[in-house]
Amino acid sequence: MDGTHLDRPENTPDAAGPARTVVRWIPSVLLDLPPGDSARGLVTPHRVSLQALPQTRPELLTLLSRPAFELALEIEDESVPLAGAPLHEVHEARLAPDLPLRWSEYYWLSDGLLEDIAENAAAPATAFLRGRLRLALVEDMVRTAGDEACDLDRMDAVWRLPHPIPAPDIESYGEPTQALHQYVRGLAGHLAEHAGLQTFAEQVRTLLAVAEKRRETAFPSLGAADQRLLAMYAQHRLFGNPCLIAPAGMIAGWHLLFSAQLVALWWTGLLLRSKRETRTRDALLHSLWLLDQGLWRDDALVHDVLRHLNASEYTSVGLAVTLAHAFQGSGARA
Repeated sequence: MDGTHLDRPENTPDAAGPARTVVRWIPSVLLDLPPGDSARGLVTPHRVSLQALPQTRPELLTLLSRPAFELALEIEDESVPLAGAPLHEVHEARLAPDLPLRWSEYYWLSDGLLEDIAENAAAPATAFLRGRLRLALVEDMVRTAGDEACDLDRMDAVWRLPHPIPAPDIESYGEPTQALHQYVRGLAGHLAEHAGLQTFAEQVRTLLAVAEKRRETAFPSLGAADQRLLAMYAQHRLFGNPCLIAPAGMIAGWHLLFSAQLVALWWTGLLLRSKRETRTRDALLHSLWLLDQGLWRDDALVHDVLRHLNASEYTSVGLAVTLAHAFQGSGARA
């Protein structure tokens, strides 16, 4: 991806010498979206990451239909052309609530997570499981290193080694398919109960009612074009998202992003089965639009869910593996 390693090694906060700032710009400007709510930004020591939040479903579709969405710019002064985007200034990144990261480690991780999604666009379960295993690898290395900085080249080398996919943890979580449906129902119920936007909460409750009447599997089979749309959405929401640097940590943030994709696919199936939408593309866009309006714009809800994920121990590798196995077998793939 363009600019993936512009910060490494010469631009990392751990390196000596003057630092250059990299602006990663998601194309609200390219879409001629109005300033303000249309984009949000994260400011970290060496980057500004922008996340576009379109105001309408057609604008969201346009955003996700572009073959490339990242524009990386180097700037030489403190004047960053943010077009009025609300900014969240970040002074610390954490992998887990008890594990702060150096910025070089954070950038290596965030770039790698994007690569996992981009390289596995047709296999969302594989993309997110690779990301979770990447996070587990770094957690082990950072905890082992203690106060010492992790060597990024060694991280690369270790990550390139074969990493077999673990088997589902049936003893802890039950059969994967059952665990998946229990998980999405529970998360959707939590969103409906804690959402700040009541219209969003009401729509989620309506879909939960449909799920109660139709207990059969509701995950649809997506074609290649819709898979690409979903992968682009995940990449957009990874950028500029406070959940990946919140006190809850990157692991919880990554699990939330995975969870949002699971729920979006589940809602897509429910919309089709209830005849509220008749085309898969429309149902998928409807689901992603719900998430955009009701979750990602609601910072209080995002942080509430992150705390819930950590408190309920939903961020374990075992659960991620179990959900991913069920997701791969649900038919929600190209």
